[in-house]
Amino acid sequence: MGKSEIRTVGKVDLRKPASEQAILHNRWHPDIPFAGTIEDGETVKIECVDWTGGQIGNNDSADDIRNIDLTRIHYLTGPFEIKNAEPGDVLLVEIMDVQVECSFIFASSPQPRHYYSPCVEEMISNNPFQDQPWGFTGVFDKSNGGGFLDEIYPSAAKAIWDFEGIFCTSRHIPHVKFAGLIHPGILGCAPSAEVLGTWNMREAELIAANKLDRQVALPPEPANAHAGVADAVLKEKIAKEGARTVPGRPEHGGNCDIKNLSRGSRVYLPVHVPGAKFSVGDLHFSQGDGEISFCGAIEMAGIITINFKVVKNGMADLGLKSPIYIPGPVEPQFGAGRHIYFEGFSVDEHGKQHYNNPFEDNTGKDNYSDSNDQPDYSTSHNRRSFSAHLHPGPLSNPSDPGHDPRQVICAVDFVALCPVDTILDPKPATSNENLCGIRLYTSILG
Repeated sequence: MGKSEIRTVGKVDLRKPASEQAILHNRWHPDIPFAGTIEDGETVKIECVDWTGGQIGNNDSADDIRNIDLTRIHYLTGPFEIKNAEPGDVLLVEIMDVQVECSFIFASSPQPRHYYSPCVEEMISNNPFQDQPWGFTGVFDKSNGGGFLDEIYPSAAKAIWDFEGIFCTSRHIPHVKFAGLIHPGILGCAPSAEVLGTWNMREAELIAANKLDRQVALPPEPANAHAGVADAVLKEKIAKEGARTVPGRPEHGGNCDIKNLSRGSRVYLPVHVPGAKFSVGDLHFSQGDGEISFCGAIEMAGIITINFKVVKNGMADLGLKSPIYIPGPVEPQFGAGRHIYFEGFSVDEHGKQHYNNPFEDNTGKDNYSDSNDQPDYSTSHNRRSFSAHLHPGPLSNPSDPGHDPRQVICAVDFVALCPVDTILDPKPATSNENLCGIRLYTSILG
Protein backbone atom coordinates (compact mmCIF):
# COMPACT_ATOMS: atom_id res chain seq x y z
CA MET A 1 0.00 0.00 0.00
CA GLY A 2 1.28 3.47 -0.85
CA LYS A 3 3.30 2.32 -3.84
CA SER A 4 0.37 1.95 -6.22
CA GLU A 5 -3.16 3.17 -6.68
CA ILE A 6 -5.77 1.49 -4.50
CA ARG A 7 -7.86 -0.77 -6.67
CA THR A 8 -11.66 -0.49 -6.80
CA VAL A 9 -12.88 -4.09 -6.85
CA GLY A 10 -16.60 -3.42 -6.64
CA LYS A 11 -18.25 -0.67 -8.68
CA VAL A 12 -21.99 -0.07 -8.71
CA ASP A 13 -23.90 1.53 -11.56
CA LEU A 14 -26.09 4.25 -10.14
CA ARG A 15 -28.19 4.37 -13.30
CA LYS A 16 -29.44 0.80 -12.86
CA PRO A 17 -31.74 -0.76 -10.26
CA ALA A 18 -29.81 -2.68 -7.62
CA SER A 19 -31.58 -5.91 -8.59
CA GLU A 20 -29.99 -5.74 -12.06
CA GLN A 21 -26.39 -5.37 -10.91
CA ALA A 22 -24.21 -8.48 -10.89
CA ILE A 23 -21.86 -7.04 -8.26
CA LEU A 24 -24.67 -7.08 -5.66
CA HIS A 25 -26.64 -9.73 -3.77
CA ASN A 26 -29.23 -9.71 -0.97
CA ARG A 27 -29.11 -13.21 0.53
CA TRP A 28 -26.46 -15.20 2.43
CA HIS A 29 -25.60 -18.48 0.68
CA PRO A 30 -22.35 -20.38 0.06
CA ASP A 31 -23.08 -20.86 -3.64
CA ILE A 32 -23.38 -17.20 -4.69
CA PRO A 33 -20.59 -16.81 -7.29
CA PHE A 34 -17.56 -14.65 -6.63
CA ALA A 35 -17.91 -11.03 -7.73
CA GLY A 36 -14.14 -10.45 -7.78
CA THR A 37 -10.82 -11.46 -6.24
CA ILE A 38 -8.73 -9.70 -3.57
CA GLU A 39 -5.17 -10.65 -2.69
CA ASP A 40 -4.22 -11.57 0.86
CA GLY A 41 -2.80 -8.34 2.34
CA GLU A 42 -4.35 -6.07 -0.31
CA THR A 43 -6.17 -2.80 0.35
CA VAL A 44 -9.13 -2.15 -1.95
CA LYS A 45 -12.09 0.17 -2.41
CA ILE A 46 -15.63 -1.19 -2.55
CA GLU A 47 -18.65 0.86 -3.63
CA CYS A 48 -21.98 0.26 -1.92
CA VAL A 49 -25.58 1.29 -2.56
CA ASP A 50 -27.81 2.17 0.37
CA TRP A 51 -29.52 -0.75 2.08
CA THR A 52 -32.86 -0.28 0.28
CA GLY A 53 -31.33 -0.30 -3.17
CA GLY A 54 -32.62 3.20 -3.89
CA GLN A 55 -36.24 2.80 -2.79
CA ILE A 56 -36.23 5.99 -0.70
CA GLY A 57 -36.43 9.40 -2.35
CA ASN A 58 -35.22 12.85 -1.32
CA ASN A 59 -38.65 14.34 -0.68
CA ASP A 60 -40.95 15.35 2.17
CA SER A 61 -43.23 12.31 2.08
CA ALA A 62 -42.87 9.17 4.18
CA ASP A 63 -44.96 7.12 1.77
CA ASP A 64 -41.85 5.38 0.42
CA ILE A 65 -40.90 4.33 3.97
CA ARG A 66 -44.43 3.09 4.65
CA ASN A 67 -44.60 1.14 1.38
CA ILE A 68 -41.02 -0.13 1.17
CA ASP A 69 -40.60 -3.61 -0.25
CA LEU A 70 -38.68 -5.44 2.47
CA THR A 71 -37.89 -8.35 0.16
CA ARG A 72 -35.67 -5.97 -1.84
CA ILE A 73 -33.29 -4.75 0.85
CA HIS A 74 -29.74 -5.09 2.14
CA TYR A 75 -28.07 -5.21 -1.23
CA LEU A 76 -24.46 -6.08 -0.41
CA THR A 77 -21.42 -5.66 -2.64
CA GLY A 78 -19.68 -8.99 -3.18
CA PRO A 79 -19.01 -11.75 -2.45
CA PHE A 80 -15.27 -11.41 -2.95
CA GLU A 81 -12.73 -14.20 -3.05
CA ILE A 82 -9.88 -13.52 -0.63
CA LYS A 83 -6.83 -15.40 -1.85
CA ASN A 84 -5.43 -18.08 0.51
CA ALA A 85 -8.55 -18.04 2.74
CA GLU A 86 -9.81 -21.49 3.69
CA PRO A 87 -12.39 -22.82 6.15
CA GLY A 88 -11.01 -22.57 9.68
CA ASP A 89 -9.03 -19.41 8.92
CA VAL A 90 -9.87 -15.96 10.23
CA LEU A 91 -10.20 -12.97 7.93
CA LEU A 92 -8.80 -9.78 9.48
CA VAL A 93 -10.69 -6.84 8.02
CA GLU A 94 -9.20 -3.40 8.73
CA ILE A 95 -11.39 -0.44 7.79
CA MET A 96 -9.14 2.23 6.32
CA ASP A 97 -11.80 4.75 5.27
CA VAL A 98 -15.53 5.15 4.63
CA GLN A 99 -16.79 8.12 2.66
CA VAL A 100 -19.35 9.74 0.43
CA GLU A 101 -17.92 10.59 -2.97
CA CYS A 102 -19.08 12.44 -6.06
CA SER A 103 -20.54 9.36 -7.69
CA PHE A 104 -22.82 8.89 -4.70
CA ILE A 105 -24.45 12.30 -4.64
CA PHE A 106 -28.12 11.69 -5.23
CA ALA A 107 -30.19 13.53 -7.79
CA SER A 108 -33.85 14.23 -8.19
CA SER A 109 -34.97 12.45 -11.31
CA PRO A 110 -38.06 11.21 -13.11
CA GLN A 111 -37.31 7.83 -11.46
CA PRO A 112 -36.65 8.75 -7.81
CA ARG A 113 -36.36 5.14 -6.71
CA HIS A 114 -33.13 4.72 -8.65
CA TYR A 115 -29.69 6.11 -7.90
CA TYR A 116 -28.37 8.88 -10.10
CA SER A 117 -24.85 10.19 -10.15
CA PRO A 118 -24.38 13.91 -10.75
CA CYS A 119 -21.15 13.08 -12.54
CA VAL A 120 -23.01 10.79 -14.93
CA GLU A 121 -26.02 13.10 -15.06
CA GLU A 122 -23.83 16.01 -16.09
CA MET A 123 -22.20 13.95 -18.82
CA ILE A 124 -25.63 12.99 -20.12
CA SER A 125 -27.38 16.35 -19.92
CA ASN A 126 -24.43 18.77 -19.69
CA ASN A 127 -26.40 20.72 -17.08
CA PRO A 128 -24.98 21.74 -13.72
CA PHE A 129 -26.20 19.57 -10.84
CA GLN A 130 -27.69 21.28 -7.80
CA ASP A 131 -28.46 18.62 -5.20
CA GLN A 132 -26.05 17.82 -2.37
CA PRO A 133 -25.07 14.44 -0.92
CA TRP A 134 -27.80 13.14 1.37
CA GLY A 135 -29.06 10.22 3.38
CA PHE A 136 -32.20 9.31 5.26
CA THR A 137 -33.54 8.08 8.59
CA GLY A 138 -36.86 6.26 8.79
CA VAL A 139 -39.41 5.17 11.37
CA PHE A 140 -41.01 2.10 9.87
CA ASP A 141 -44.74 1.54 9.94
CA LYS A 142 -45.84 -1.06 12.47
CA SER A 143 -47.56 -3.03 9.70
CA ASN A 144 -44.42 -3.08 7.53
CA GLY A 145 -41.18 -3.57 9.40
CA GLY A 146 -41.97 -1.79 12.64
CA GLY A 147 -39.30 -1.40 15.29
CA PHE A 148 -38.68 -1.66 19.01
CA LEU A 149 -40.93 1.33 19.73
CA ASP A 150 -43.67 0.68 17.18
CA GLU A 151 -46.28 0.43 19.96
CA ILE A 152 -45.54 4.09 20.70
CA TYR A 153 -44.68 5.22 17.16
CA PRO A 154 -46.78 2.99 14.86
CA SER A 155 -46.76 5.24 11.77
CA ALA A 156 -44.06 5.75 9.17
CA ALA A 157 -41.88 8.86 9.30
CA LYS A 158 -38.78 10.06 7.45
CA ALA A 159 -36.02 12.64 7.76
CA ILE A 160 -33.66 13.59 4.93
CA TRP A 161 -30.13 14.58 5.96
CA ASP A 162 -27.81 16.75 3.90
CA PHE A 163 -24.10 16.02 4.24
CA GLU A 164 -21.71 18.95 4.65
CA GLY A 165 -18.23 17.48 5.03
CA ILE A 166 -18.24 15.57 8.30
CA PHE A 167 -21.45 17.30 9.41
CA CYS A 168 -25.10 16.73 8.59
CA THR A 169 -28.29 18.77 8.85
CA SER A 170 -31.94 18.05 8.11
CA ARG A 171 -34.77 20.25 6.94
CA HIS A 172 -37.08 17.87 8.77
CA ILE A 173 -35.26 18.30 12.10
CA PRO A 174 -34.38 22.04 12.12
CA HIS A 175 -31.57 23.63 14.13
CA VAL A 176 -29.61 20.39 14.48
CA LYS A 177 -26.10 19.94 13.09
CA PHE A 178 -23.66 17.28 14.21
CA ALA A 179 -20.64 15.32 13.08
CA GLY A 180 -21.23 11.84 11.74
CA LEU A 181 -19.08 8.74 11.97
CA ILE A 182 -19.46 6.81 8.71
CA HIS A 183 -19.39 3.05 9.11
CA PRO A 184 -20.66 -0.15 7.50
CA GLY A 185 -23.77 -1.75 9.00
CA ILE A 186 -23.13 -5.15 7.42
CA LEU A 187 -19.94 -7.08 6.77
CA GLY A 188 -19.31 -10.79 6.86
CA CYS A 189 -18.20 -13.96 5.11
CA ALA A 190 -20.53 -16.47 3.51
CA PRO A 191 -21.84 -19.38 5.60
CA SER A 192 -21.01 -22.95 4.71
CA ALA A 193 -23.88 -25.24 3.74
CA GLU A 194 -23.77 -26.67 7.26
CA VAL A 195 -23.87 -23.23 8.92
CA LEU A 196 -26.69 -22.11 6.61
CA GLY A 197 -28.67 -25.22 7.52
CA THR A 198 -28.20 -24.41 11.22
CA TRP A 199 -29.48 -20.86 10.70
CA ASN A 200 -32.58 -21.94 8.80
CA MET A 201 -33.40 -24.70 11.29
CA ARG A 202 -33.15 -22.63 14.47
CA GLU A 203 -34.97 -19.64 12.95
CA ALA A 204 -37.76 -21.93 11.69
CA GLU A 205 -38.10 -23.30 15.22
CA LEU A 206 -38.40 -19.77 16.60
CA ILE A 207 -41.07 -18.89 14.03
CA ALA A 208 -43.03 -22.07 14.84
CA ALA A 209 -42.95 -21.33 18.57
CA ASN A 210 -43.93 -17.67 18.19
CA LYS A 211 -47.07 -16.60 20.05
CA LEU A 212 -46.55 -12.86 19.63
CA ASP A 213 -48.51 -10.68 17.27
CA ARG A 214 -45.40 -9.81 15.26
CA GLN A 215 -42.64 -11.31 13.17
CA VAL A 216 -39.80 -12.75 15.22
CA ALA A 217 -37.66 -14.06 12.34
CA LEU A 218 -37.64 -14.14 8.55
CA PRO A 219 -37.49 -17.49 6.76
CA PRO A 220 -35.94 -17.84 3.29
CA GLU A 221 -37.98 -15.79 0.82
CA PRO A 222 -37.67 -16.46 -2.92
CA ALA A 223 -39.39 -13.20 -3.91
CA ASN A 224 -36.87 -10.62 -5.14
CA ALA A 225 -33.88 -12.72 -4.12
CA HIS A 226 -30.78 -11.43 -5.92
CA ALA A 227 -27.79 -13.74 -6.32
CA GLY A 228 -25.29 -11.73 -8.34
CA VAL A 229 -24.15 -13.50 -11.51
CA ALA A 230 -25.79 -16.84 -10.64
CA ASP A 231 -27.56 -18.51 -13.56
CA ALA A 232 -31.29 -19.26 -13.44
CA VAL A 233 -30.96 -22.74 -11.91
CA LEU A 234 -28.51 -21.65 -9.22
CA LYS A 235 -30.50 -18.50 -8.48
CA GLU A 236 -33.62 -20.58 -7.85
CA LYS A 237 -31.70 -22.75 -5.37
CA ILE A 238 -30.24 -19.71 -3.60
CA ALA A 239 -33.65 -18.03 -3.45
CA LYS A 240 -35.20 -21.07 -1.75
CA GLU A 241 -32.39 -21.64 0.74
CA GLY A 242 -30.66 -18.30 1.20
CA ALA A 243 -30.75 -16.64 4.61
CA ARG A 244 -32.10 -13.13 4.86
CA THR A 245 -29.55 -10.43 5.64
CA VAL A 246 -31.62 -8.56 8.26
CA PRO A 247 -30.43 -10.28 11.47
CA GLY A 248 -26.89 -10.62 12.66
CA ARG A 249 -25.80 -14.18 13.39
CA PRO A 250 -23.09 -15.43 15.77
CA GLU A 251 -21.26 -17.58 13.25
CA HIS A 252 -20.33 -14.80 10.84
CA GLY A 253 -21.43 -11.33 11.98
CA GLY A 254 -23.46 -9.91 9.14
CA ASN A 255 -25.76 -7.09 10.22
CA CYS A 256 -23.77 -5.82 13.21
CA ASP A 257 -24.72 -2.10 13.17
CA ILE A 258 -21.89 -1.00 15.48
CA LYS A 259 -21.89 2.80 15.41
CA ASN A 260 -18.13 3.39 15.89
CA LEU A 261 -16.89 0.65 13.55
CA SER A 262 -15.31 3.31 11.38
CA ARG A 263 -11.80 4.24 10.26
CA GLY A 264 -9.09 2.31 12.06
CA SER A 265 -11.46 -0.45 13.17
CA ARG A 266 -10.50 -4.11 12.92
CA VAL A 267 -12.84 -7.06 12.57
CA TYR A 268 -11.88 -10.72 12.90
CA LEU A 269 -14.31 -12.82 10.83
CA PRO A 270 -14.54 -16.64 10.85
CA VAL A 271 -14.05 -18.20 7.41
CA HIS A 272 -16.46 -21.02 6.51
CA VAL A 273 -15.96 -21.46 2.75
CA PRO A 274 -12.96 -21.46 0.39
CA GLY A 275 -12.08 -17.88 -0.53
CA ALA A 276 -14.12 -16.51 2.42
CA LYS A 277 -16.74 -14.87 0.11
CA PHE A 278 -16.65 -11.52 1.90
CA SER A 279 -19.48 -8.98 1.39
CA VAL A 280 -20.16 -5.50 2.75
CA GLY A 281 -22.91 -2.88 2.58
CA ASP A 282 -25.57 -0.92 4.48
CA LEU A 283 -23.34 2.13 5.04
CA HIS A 284 -24.35 4.67 7.69
CA PHE A 285 -23.36 8.32 7.97
CA SER A 286 -24.18 8.13 11.66
CA GLN A 287 -26.05 5.92 14.10
CA GLY A 288 -27.05 5.88 17.75
CA ASP A 289 -26.55 3.01 20.18
CA GLY A 290 -28.95 0.68 18.41
CA GLU A 291 -31.40 1.20 15.57
CA ILE A 292 -34.55 1.20 17.68
CA SER A 293 -36.71 2.52 14.84
CA PHE A 294 -35.43 -0.27 12.55
CA CYS A 295 -33.97 2.42 10.26
CA GLY A 296 -32.40 4.45 13.06
CA ALA A 297 -29.17 5.25 11.28
CA ILE A 298 -28.61 7.88 8.60
CA GLU A 299 -28.59 5.52 5.64
CA MET A 300 -26.34 6.33 2.69
CA ALA A 301 -24.44 4.98 -0.28
CA GLY A 302 -20.68 5.38 -0.40
CA ILE A 303 -17.24 3.85 -0.71
CA ILE A 304 -15.42 1.80 1.89
CA THR A 305 -11.67 1.16 1.81
CA ILE A 306 -10.58 -2.09 3.46
CA ASN A 307 -7.36 -4.02 4.02
CA PHE A 308 -7.66 -7.82 4.14
CA LYS A 309 -5.31 -10.28 5.84
CA VAL A 310 -5.80 -14.01 6.25
CA VAL A 311 -4.93 -15.50 9.64
CA LYS A 312 -4.26 -19.17 8.88
CA ASN A 313 -5.97 -21.65 11.23
CA GLY A 314 -7.19 -18.62 13.16
CA MET A 315 -10.44 -20.12 14.39
CA ALA A 316 -8.61 -22.89 16.26
CA ASP A 317 -5.58 -20.87 17.33
CA LEU A 318 -7.68 -17.98 18.64
CA GLY A 319 -10.54 -20.14 19.88
CA LEU A 320 -12.79 -18.00 17.67
CA LYS A 321 -16.37 -19.01 16.96
CA SER A 322 -17.88 -15.55 16.49
CA PRO A 323 -16.52 -12.29 15.06
CA ILE A 324 -14.45 -9.93 17.17
CA TYR A 325 -14.96 -6.18 16.62
CA ILE A 326 -12.30 -3.68 17.70
CA PRO A 327 -13.50 -0.09 17.03
CA GLY A 328 -10.95 2.45 15.83
CA PRO A 329 -9.83 5.59 17.66
CA VAL A 330 -11.93 7.96 15.55
CA GLU A 331 -15.09 9.26 17.19
CA PRO A 332 -16.91 12.63 17.22
CA GLN A 333 -16.79 14.65 20.42
CA PHE A 334 -20.22 15.92 21.42
CA GLY A 335 -19.74 16.62 25.13
CA ALA A 336 -18.14 19.38 27.16
CA GLY A 337 -14.75 17.70 27.01
CA ARG A 338 -13.81 19.38 23.74
CA HIS A 339 -10.74 21.63 23.74
CA ILE A 340 -9.51 24.70 21.96
CA TYR A 341 -5.86 25.14 21.00
CA PHE A 342 -3.71 28.28 20.93
CA GLU A 343 -0.26 28.43 19.39
CA GLY A 344 2.49 30.40 21.10
CA PHE A 345 4.77 32.92 19.32
CA SER A 346 7.84 34.73 20.61
CA VAL A 347 6.71 38.13 19.29
CA ASP A 348 5.56 40.55 22.00
CA GLU A 349 2.71 43.05 22.00
CA HIS A 350 5.01 45.71 20.52
CA GLY A 351 5.96 43.55 17.55
CA LYS A 352 9.46 42.74 18.84
CA GLN A 353 10.91 39.30 18.14
CA HIS A 354 12.41 37.42 21.09
CA TYR A 355 14.47 34.25 21.32
CA ASN A 356 12.11 31.32 21.31
CA ASN A 357 13.40 29.34 24.29
CA PRO A 358 10.86 30.00 27.06
CA PHE A 359 13.34 28.99 29.73
CA GLU A 360 16.10 31.47 28.80
CA ASP A 361 16.34 35.24 29.06
CA ASN A 362 17.95 37.44 26.41
CA THR A 363 21.42 36.59 27.73
CA GLY A 364 20.94 32.89 27.08
CA LYS A 365 20.82 32.07 30.81
CA ASP A 366 18.34 29.45 32.00
CA ASN A 367 15.84 30.96 34.39
CA TYR A 368 15.11 28.08 36.73
CA SER A 369 14.56 28.70 40.40
CA ASP A 370 16.89 26.79 42.70
CA SER A 371 14.06 26.17 45.17
CA ASN A 372 11.41 24.48 43.03
CA ASP A 373 13.06 23.87 39.63
CA GLN A 374 10.44 26.07 37.93
CA PRO A 375 11.13 28.79 35.35
CA ASP A 376 11.35 32.38 36.57
CA TYR A 377 8.48 34.13 34.84
CA SER A 378 9.90 37.59 35.56
CA THR A 379 12.46 37.41 32.74
CA SER A 380 10.73 35.13 30.27
CA HIS A 381 9.75 37.61 27.55
CA ASN A 382 8.27 34.88 25.39
CA ARG A 383 5.76 33.97 28.05
CA ARG A 384 4.76 37.61 28.61
CA SER A 385 4.28 38.27 24.91
CA PHE A 386 2.14 35.20 24.39
CA SER A 387 -0.05 36.17 27.32
CA ALA A 388 -0.47 39.63 25.84
CA HIS A 389 -1.80 38.18 22.61
CA LEU A 390 -4.55 36.25 24.37
CA HIS A 391 -5.49 38.24 27.48
CA PRO A 392 -8.08 40.90 26.60
CA GLY A 393 -7.26 43.14 29.56
CA PRO A 394 -4.04 45.00 30.44
CA LEU A 395 -1.05 42.77 31.07
CA SER A 396 0.25 43.03 34.62
CA ASN A 397 3.96 43.31 35.25
CA PRO A 398 5.40 39.94 36.29
CA SER A 399 7.52 41.71 38.90
CA ASP A 400 4.44 43.21 40.62
CA PRO A 401 3.50 41.57 43.95
CA GLY A 402 -0.06 41.02 42.70
CA HIS A 403 0.98 39.47 39.41
CA ASP A 404 -0.96 36.30 38.60
CA PRO A 405 1.34 33.75 36.99
CA ARG A 406 -1.72 32.13 35.39
CA GLN A 407 -1.53 34.92 32.82
CA VAL A 408 1.70 33.41 31.57
CA ILE A 409 1.57 30.26 29.48
CA CYS A 410 3.63 28.06 27.20
CA ALA A 411 5.54 29.88 24.51
CA VAL A 412 6.73 28.91 21.06
CA ASP A 413 6.96 25.20 20.20
CA PHE A 414 4.32 24.46 22.82
CA VAL A 415 0.56 24.20 22.38
CA ALA A 416 -1.82 25.48 25.00
CA LEU A 417 -4.70 23.09 25.65
CA CYS A 418 -7.74 24.63 27.29
CA PRO A 419 -11.19 23.19 28.03
CA VAL A 420 -13.87 24.83 25.92
CA ASP A 421 -15.96 25.34 29.04
CA THR A 422 -13.24 27.65 30.39
CA ILE A 423 -13.56 29.89 27.36
CA LEU A 424 -17.32 30.03 27.59
CA ASP A 425 -17.18 30.88 31.28
CA PRO A 426 -16.77 34.67 31.78
CA LYS A 427 -15.27 34.20 35.23
CA PRO A 428 -11.49 34.05 35.63
CA ALA A 429 -10.23 30.50 35.95
CA THR A 430 -9.02 29.20 39.27
CA SER A 431 -5.73 27.34 39.50
CA ASN A 432 -7.30 23.92 38.93
CA GLU A 433 -9.86 24.90 36.27
CA ASN A 434 -7.46 25.65 33.50
CA LEU A 435 -4.99 23.30 31.83
CA CYS A 436 -3.05 26.04 30.08
CA GLY A 437 -2.89 28.52 32.96
CA ILE A 438 -4.40 31.62 31.35
CA ARG A 439 -7.41 33.76 32.12
CA LEU A 440 -9.87 33.35 29.26
CA TYR A 441 -12.97 35.48 28.78
CA THR A 442 -15.86 35.23 26.34
CA SER A 443 -14.48 38.27 24.55
CA ILE A 444 -11.69 36.10 23.17
CA LEU A 445 -14.19 34.30 20.98
CA GLY A 446 -16.01 37.51 20.15
